[in-house]
Amino acid sequence: MAQQEGDVARPEALNDQGVRLAACGRTEEAIAQYRRALALRPDDALAFNNLGLALQERSRLADGARRALRARPPWLI
Repeated sequence: MAQQEGDVARPEALNDQGVRLAACGRTEEAIAQYRRALALRPDDALAFNNLGLALQERSRLADGARRALRARPPWLI
Protein backbone atom coordinates (compact mmCIF):
# COMPACT_ATOMS: atom_id res chain seq x y z
CA MET A 1 0.00 0.00 0.00
CA ALA A 2 1.37 3.40 -0.95
CA GLN A 3 2.09 5.83 1.84
CA GLN A 4 -0.21 8.83 1.92
CA GLU A 5 1.14 12.32 2.61
CA GLY A 6 -0.62 12.45 6.00
CA ASP A 7 0.86 9.08 7.03
CA VAL A 8 4.27 10.57 7.78
CA ALA A 9 3.23 11.56 11.32
CA ARG A 10 1.85 8.10 12.14
CA PRO A 11 4.15 6.04 14.36
CA GLU A 12 3.58 2.95 12.19
CA ALA A 13 4.64 4.82 9.06
CA LEU A 14 7.73 6.20 10.78
CA ASN A 15 8.67 2.74 12.04
CA ASP A 16 8.15 1.27 8.57
CA GLN A 17 10.35 3.98 7.06
CA GLY A 18 13.01 3.14 9.63
CA VAL A 19 12.86 -0.52 8.65
CA ARG A 20 13.33 0.39 4.98
CA LEU A 21 16.27 2.66 5.80
CA ALA A 22 17.90 0.01 7.97
CA ALA A 23 17.53 -2.55 5.19
CA CYS A 24 19.46 -0.17 2.91
CA GLY A 25 22.25 0.22 5.46
CA ARG A 26 21.19 3.74 6.42
CA THR A 27 21.36 2.99 10.14
CA GLU A 28 21.61 6.55 11.48
CA GLU A 29 18.55 7.64 9.49
CA ALA A 30 16.66 4.56 10.66
CA ILE A 31 17.49 5.39 14.29
CA ALA A 32 16.07 8.89 13.79
CA GLN A 33 12.82 7.48 12.38
CA TYR A 34 12.40 5.02 15.26
CA ARG A 35 12.97 7.84 17.73
CA ARG A 36 10.35 9.97 15.96
CA ALA A 37 7.89 7.08 16.15
CA LEU A 38 8.60 6.67 19.86
CA ALA A 39 8.12 10.39 20.46
CA LEU A 40 4.58 9.98 19.13
CA ARG A 41 3.90 6.66 20.84
CA PRO A 42 6.32 6.05 23.73
CA ASP A 43 5.02 2.53 24.46
CA ASP A 44 5.46 1.19 20.90
CA ALA A 45 7.21 -2.15 21.49
CA LEU A 46 8.01 -2.71 17.80
CA ALA A 47 9.67 0.70 17.45
CA PHE A 48 11.63 0.04 20.67
CA ASN A 49 12.79 -3.32 19.35
CA ASN A 50 13.81 -1.87 15.99
CA LEU A 51 15.61 1.02 17.68
CA GLY A 52 17.54 -1.45 19.83
CA LEU A 53 18.54 -3.51 16.80
CA ALA A 54 19.67 -0.39 14.92
CA LEU A 55 21.70 0.81 17.90
CA GLN A 56 23.37 -2.61 18.11
CA GLU A 57 24.15 -2.44 14.39
CA ARG A 58 25.67 1.02 14.78
CA SER A 59 27.83 -0.25 17.64
CA ARG A 60 28.88 -3.31 15.62
CA LEU A 61 29.85 -1.15 12.64
CA ALA A 62 31.82 1.25 14.84
CA ASP A 63 33.60 -1.66 16.53
CA GLY A 64 34.46 -3.15 13.12
CA ALA A 65 35.92 0.17 11.99
CA ARG A 66 38.07 0.40 15.14
CA ARG A 67 39.34 -3.14 14.59
CA ALA A 68 40.16 -2.41 10.97
CA LEU A 69 42.16 0.66 11.97
CA ARG A 70 44.12 -1.32 14.57
CA ALA A 71 44.79 -4.14 12.10
CA ARG A 72 46.22 -2.02 9.29
CA PRO A 73 49.80 -2.85 8.36
CA PRO A 74 52.50 -0.55 9.78
CA TRP A 75 53.59 0.58 6.31
CA LEU A 76 50.16 2.23 5.81
CA ILE A 77 50.58 4.51 8.83
